Amino acid sequence: MGVISLVKKMKKILILLSFALILFTSACQMTYECGPVAEWSYDGSTHWHACAIPSCTDKYEEEEHSFGKWVENEDGVEERECAVCGYVEDKNTVPEGHEHNYSSKWNSNKDEHWHSCNGCSIPSEKGAHEWVEESRVEATYKEEGKIVKSCSVCDYEIEETIPVIEHTCSYESTWSHDDESHWYACSLCGDPKDKATHSFVLVDNGEIQNVSCSGCTYKSSRALTDTWDKTSISASLLGTGTEADPYQIHSGADLAYLKNNASSMSGKHVKLMRNIDVNGSNFIIDIFDGVLDGNNYAIKGINIVDYQNSGTGFIRTLNTNGVLKNLTLEGSITGFTLVGAFAGASNGTITNCTNRINIVGGNDGAWTAGGITAKNKGTISNCQNYGSITNGRAECGGIVGWHETGKVSDCTNYGAVSSTEWAVGGVAGKATAELENCTNNGKIMAVGHLGGIVGNTNAKVAGCVNNGEVTYAQVSGNKGSMGGVVGHTNGAIDSCQNNGYIHGAWGEVGGIAGRAEAAITNCSNNAQAYIDGGAWSVGGIAGVSKATITLCKNYSAVKGADGGIGGIVGEMEANTNTTIDSCENFGSVSGNYNMGGIVGFLRNNSVKDSKNHGEIVGISSVGGVVGSMHVGTVTNCENASEASVNGSDTTGGVIGKVEYDASLKATISGCTNNGTVRGTWYHIGGIFGNADAATISGCTNNGTVSSENDCVGGIAGAFFAFATVENCTNKGAISGTTNVGGIVHEN
Repeated sequence: MGVISLVKKMKKILILLSFALILFTSACQMTYECGPVAEWSYDGSTHWHACAIPSCTDKYEEEEHSFGKWVENEDGVEERECAVCGYVEDKNTVPEGHEHNYSSKWNSNKDEHWHSCNGCSIPSEKGAHEWVEESRVEATYKEEGKIVKSCSVCDYEIEETIPVIEHTCSYESTWSHDDESHWYACSLCGDPKDKATHSFVLVDNGEIQNVSCSGCTYKSSRALTDTWDKTSISASLLGTGTEADPYQIHSGADLAYLKNNASSMSGKHVKLMRNIDVNGSNFIIDIFDGVLDGNNYAIKGINIVDYQNSGTGFIRTLNTNGVLKNLTLEGSITGFTLVGAFAGASNGTITNCTNRINIVGGNDGAWTAGGITAKNKGTISNCQNYGSITNGRAECGGIVGWHETGKVSDCTNYGAVSSTEWAVGGVAGKATAELENCTNNGKIMAVGHLGGIVGNTNAKVAGCVNNGEVTYAQVSGNKGSMGGVVGHTNGAIDSCQNNGYIHGAWGEVGGIAGRAEAAITNCSNNAQAYIDGGAWSVGGIAGVSKATITLCKNYSAVKGADGGIGGIVGEMEANTNTTIDSCENFGSVSGNYNMGGIVGFLRNNSVKDSKNHGEIVGISSVGGVVGSMHVGTVTNCENASEASVNGSDTTGGVIGKVEYDASLKATISGCTNNGTVRGTWYHIGGIFGNADAATISGCTNNGTVSSENDCVGGIAGAFFAFATVENCTNKGAISGTTNVGGIVHEN
């Protein structure tokens, strides 16, 4: 391309650029209008928004600064800031023509001091402080020291810290302590070593408790009982919750802390350190799975009223790992179901505890109530109940209402237990698990299935003693079995004793069991345990039995208003193949008919090696050993010389009457009467009154036999076509009005 062409081309480009610039300038003038920018502009007196067009000098929203207060900066210069635009003005600005007039007052900061001009606040020449020590506190091994200095020119004051003296702790050989813990203190700084809570030794002295620590020299005294204000709650407890260092309860506030935090106490150990009075509170712990050691102290003033919830007591539910021990409770509880002083329901262990809480059934009575716990699936041992249980319903007991599983042993009830229902006992109302070595001293009153130890059970009862009165409540309803030890049992009874008065209004009343459906062994009903059966089936050991009774003794009078009255058993259930073996009766037996020194009515069962020493008084079917028998056997039994048998008719020194059976015969063998036999009517005999179907052999009468009427015999008053007598001997005097025989009158 040539130079001329290039020049021409460049001219064209320049022309086009000029034209474009003209167009652009025209467009700007047409597009932009005057308006403010967002940022503030300012000078020493005002601020404003400038125009967005650089060539425009317009000002928008111009106004004077809005200054705040004068504030001294770190250089000691006073300044102030506009709250709108941020402009900062200081007093160092010297107005034109100004002459300084310095104040006599010093201004200062931590390093210097100066005078300020009264007109402009510009400082004079600054000078360094000249320090003078005003005071000094020397550092120790524990705390920092302090020096206070002031400027001798301006009086400005500062504080300086002296560091703690470095040292190696040297611990004292004697204990330091407060009310909670003890430690060895450093003789230099006082820091603690081996700090531990006190191992309290508590000595109770009347209403005062002397407190000392076995591990240090701490000693103090305080009231033996702390009364809670019903509101205060401790923030924490002393101790760590281990067996060696249990949490400690020293106050009602501590106990309230336990109540509120019981759910977190699983596996923890807690120890009561003095009596706590909860001051009439409705104090209930919902659930507990730790170990609470009462330390032989009491929680008093409990006043629980709960008509709604099942499981009412100091603890509603004691869990499997829960333990209550060495604790006494005092107060009252009103509830309606599963009501127990220590626990509504217990699956854990309660041992060596004492209840003095009275339990009252609610509007409809208390269903399943116990002086220690209402329902037990754990272990209860060495516990005592002094509280009464009133207005009870079914399953009420001085120790436990229903002993479902586990074990109850070595417990004693002193409280009265009353109920309008059944299954009521001095120790347990109902038991489906073993009771061992327990004692009742309280009065027991209910409608049916009531016992001095347990009302109704299918478990073993062993080594238990009843000393309390057992009597029917004077209310309408079923009059079930009642006994000095057990009302109705399907479990064995072994080595138990009744010393309490037994008063029944209806049937099935026994010194040991009202109705026995399992073996009774080595038990005794003692002399003071008078049995007034009220009607039928009354026995010194059992009212009715369908089980074997062995090595038992009755020393008490036995009385019934009707029939089936016996020194050992009132009536034996038919065809149960059971035996009364090696038993003795020493008490008097009285009633109307079927009266026996050992058994009132024997049905196809056995009596052997047993002996009567008591007086037997009745109307008909009266015997020194058996009143009336149907089939069965009586072997090697004796009516002793001190015993007497008194009836109207059908009266014998051993058997009153053997009833007829078309297919089976009763067997009486090897029996002896040494006592006096008296009758006022007929069929009076030294061995039996009369027999319809029996074999009598090897029997001897040594006693006097007499009647105010006829049919009197040394062996039998009469025996009939299906009876035989062989190898029998009479050595006693026989008398009557007519029809008197040395062996038998009528055959």
